[in-house]
Amino acid sequence: MKFDAKKVHFMKTLSILVLVVGAACLIGCQRGLTPELSGISNRPADADNMERVTGNQNWRMISDDWYRIWYVDHPSRLSSYPIQYTSGMPR
Repeated sequence: MKFDAKKVHFMKTLSILVLVVGAACLIGCQRGLTPELSGISNRPADADNMERVTGNQNWRMISDDWYRIWYVDHPSRLSSYPIQYTSGMPR
């Protein structure tokens, strides 16, 4: 029985290709064991939510900081008369 050299080369190439594709699909064609997590314990939706909540809190704290910068968060202590705090925050 005589084999054609081109046919043998084609069969070798085809068998190697099948083995490589099969091994890739069995071993490493997955995204990961936990693709729904973006960190150790957070999903991408949880991470986005945490980022938005933190940003919202930071923006709300800016107004408090602004009042403290301009000293309008409490009445002046320079008055000789007793001043009642009306902000609701104890001093």
